[in-house]
Amino acid sequence: MSKNKSFIFLFLALAYVACSKEGAKNTSIYNQAAAVTKTEDLKQADVDSVNELLNSPSPNLALVNLLLRTVSPEEKPAIKILLENLSSEEAQKIIATVVEQNKGIRNNYLYHGQRYQTNKDFLGYIVKPETAIRDFSLSTQLKVSAFAYVKNKSLTNIVRAFDERASLLSKDLGIDIAVDIANSSPQLAKELEAKVKVTPQDEMIELIQKSKPFIEKLDSYFRSSNLNEKEQYVVILSGAVAGGIYELLQQNKTFVEIFKKANQIVRDVKEIEKKAKEALMLITALNEHLDNTAKDVSDFTSGVKESYRDLNSMLQRGKYPTNPQDKIDSKRIMDFLTEKVIKGKDIKADGKNDSILSQQNQINTNIYKSVNAACNIADNLSNIISTTARLGELLGVKPSKDVQKIIDGVQKVGQAAALVRSAITGWMTGGPLGAMTALSSGPLGTLLGGAGGGDSAKLGEISGKLDIIMENQRRMLQMQIETMRMIKDLALMIDQYHQEEMLALAELRDIGLTNLELEKAKLNDNISICESMIQFQLSSVWSKFDIKNESFTSINHLKLLSQAFYSRIKDKKSLLHVFTTIEGDGFAKCQNGIVQAFGGRNGVENPTRSIFMSGEENNLSKFERNLYLPQLNFLKSASGVTNLNSIPLHLPVQNMKAQEFKAAYVDHARDLESSGSQVYELEHLISTKALERYLTSLLILYPILEIDKEVWYRPLKEIVDHYLDNSTNDSGPNSRSHYFLSNALKLTQSAIAQESILAGEPMLHRLYEKSGKIFSSEDCEDIVCSARLNPLLLKNLVTFTLFSQRTLINDIFGRYDLAYKSGDVQSIIGLLRANLSPANFKVKKDGDVQEIYMFLDAKDSDNHTLRVSVKLPLPSDLQDGKIVYSENMPRLLLMQDLILENLEMVVPLDRGRGQDLLKVFLTSSMI
Repeated sequence: MSKNKSFIFLFLALAYVACSKEGAKNTSIYNQAAAVTKTEDLKQADVDSVNELLNSPSPNLALVNLLLRTVSPEEKPAIKILLENLSSEEAQKIIATVVEQNKGIRNNYLYHGQRYQTNKDFLGYIVKPETAIRDFSLSTQLKVSAFAYVKNKSLTNIVRAFDERASLLSKDLGIDIAVDIANSSPQLAKELEAKVKVTPQDEMIELIQKSKPFIEKLDSYFRSSNLNEKEQYVVILSGAVAGGIYELLQQNKTFVEIFKKANQIVRDVKEIEKKAKEALMLITALNEHLDNTAKDVSDFTSGVKESYRDLNSMLQRGKYPTNPQDKIDSKRIMDFLTEKVIKGKDIKADGKNDSILSQQNQINTNIYKSVNAACNIADNLSNIISTTARLGELLGVKPSKDVQKIIDGVQKVGQAAALVRSAITGWMTGGPLGAMTALSSGPLGTLLGGAGGGDSAKLGEISGKLDIIMENQRRMLQMQIETMRMIKDLALMIDQYHQEEMLALAELRDIGLTNLELEKAKLNDNISICESMIQFQLSSVWSKFDIKNESFTSINHLKLLSQAFYSRIKDKKSLLHVFTTIEGDGFAKCQNGIVQAFGGRNGVENPTRSIFMSGEENNLSKFERNLYLPQLNFLKSASGVTNLNSIPLHLPVQNMKAQEFKAAYVDHARDLESSGSQVYELEHLISTKALERYLTSLLILYPILEIDKEVWYRPLKEIVDHYLDNSTNDSGPNSRSHYFLSNALKLTQSAIAQESILAGEPMLHRLYEKSGKIFSSEDCEDIVCSARLNPLLLKNLVTFTLFSQRTLINDIFGRYDLAYKSGDVQSIIGLLRANLSPANFKVKKDGDVQEIYMFLDAKDSDNHTLRVSVKLPLPSDLQDGKIVYSENMPRLLLMQDLILENLEMVVPLDRGRGQDLLKVFLTSSMI
């Protein structure tokens, strides 16, 4: 058999040839001799430039990722050469350094050098973003891409070694049988010699296989093979050896010529039997590897598809009802979606809507199927090695010294596979939506793309399934958007039915009002251009779905939006195509839109603030004047400081017990600057919706906006030189990306702090001192009036007041539970120590559900008397000491987390000279 005719090509093409003639038409399955298109090599100057960027004072990792995406597919072979010597140990060392550095960056920007960063008790109770995928951060992506690449490279080496060795062995076995045919069956030899000239290859091979000398000789090889239960692999080897005889006949014309050349072959029976068993071991290991990998990829893709089908079916069945009588069911469906689909928590499905809630156990089944399949693919290097060892022990043979040397050399790479498995498993912590976001995205392509260890006919089938994965990504995008929208719609409906006290805050958050005010201020024109760039880039994806424009500005979809956006950038041409979607100076206008929001001008002219300044009679201005500013001033007075830097206002706590930690920072606040500039800008309210809109565009586009449009048309080296020349200013190294993101973080952390203040969270213990006046029918002024006007603060203050008396009133929780369930408002008044009458309360019953509302009179800044209601906490919420925030809070916390994740990419930092960080990033460019 000629060298360029790989044995592995042959054995799968001829697999089970006795049962299928179609299989014999192919000549190979592992195309080691695949043609390589000659292209212009990746210029060494380009490589040096990217490496210089990584080792510069402003090593912008996001820009590096983008630049590497501009490497064309034709240049990929040059990257493989650069990665030839990358080992798993080297990758692990580099990534460990990145992880440690990024941890320091995150801590610095999250804690600002303040003393609360060492308070583990306090930090254990802060509210976490529910939809963030921390296990899919930069370091995890690098782990998956780098370790998967190293593993796949080693897997390819093993497959090639098995291939070449098995090919050589099959040739020896074929010669041995051909010599026997020449000696013992001259008539058969003449018949085969005559037919080989006129008979098709597949029929000829079948004739050889069915000949008596061939069958007897083959049987003698495996009489003691102990593989009777694996007879199919003997059949595969049979086809391969018969194919080898066919090629010998093609080359030598007669069996006499084959016999003459066979003198060099050792024909000792035991030696031949040993070769046969070794060939069988290699064939079996390879065949099991390819079959298992094909099954795993099939399981992965079908698991993702079935997950989408199940979740989409649940969404369709769970459409929220418009009939007010169905309100309780709607709340339970919303809770189910939030807890199960978003958080991935197990919840009970008792009661109504069984068609939806009974799916609680099924909903994750197919996701686990995909996760397990991906983990198996991560382990396929270790699996083929262990399979070889098992078969070697069963057959009583070992691989040749050359093959064993390769096996020994790559066994340690199995540790990398274990790290990939842990990363994949970690994706499940993000809940179903988090898992599907990760499983449908970039770095996994490195793992799946080299799952089999090389290009092959059979693995071509596997590679084809990657298109299905991309389709699944689009489906997951649609499913996530539909889920988020449904939860939002349900939440608004629940507010209408059960949280009338939230109407003032709902006005603050209303997207319609936000857009209206931004239109009046004419500040949204530039950001609209950014959004157009994103929408056009994703047009082929979005056109398939009925998706509203607001989906492009939702922070909940940021991960998927960004992944889909950059997955379409395959080379320099596709990057430049992004710019051609906008006319004239549109690119510069988009940059200006980002500058307006995140250019450091954090006063009232900022578009994330100006919605409150369009008119004195505007409801939102009234909200700021009547509620927010009095509460901010009260906090400043209570803390006795001129700035609030030392108070962790952007780290909201979960419950009243944790509020005790927050209270200590308020009571012992210090007028100290943070490590850097002022932590918060609190004097004017920030619109969460406007912030979300601008921030979504920033987080997707900042690597592109780092460079001006005209510079992107230059060669890679000139782009990098331009960046290096402009990434340092008078204060030191500071890229545009870092500047914008750090300012965006300040605005976001300020908005979180404002939400905490509006909820009363940092100052509940000081408001408690005035609770007697707040919970009364007396006239009010200052903070008392402001507190009465704020139903969210009132609800938390009621909970705090009752919870704080747990050490003063015997069995406070039991007594409240009894009073609440019986509607005994007089007892509740006593527990609250309120100066109110039963007329200030109303008990509402709806079937088995009972709610109690408290009504208070308050006056706004125009001296208008307003009647405000607040729903008292459920007994279970009281016992938990639960603090309630507006629905802004989880979105803002997610924004903060995403900004921190991107800051880890761009903060000026010595990334460790001498560490070849470029190699790790190059692995991700091979997706």
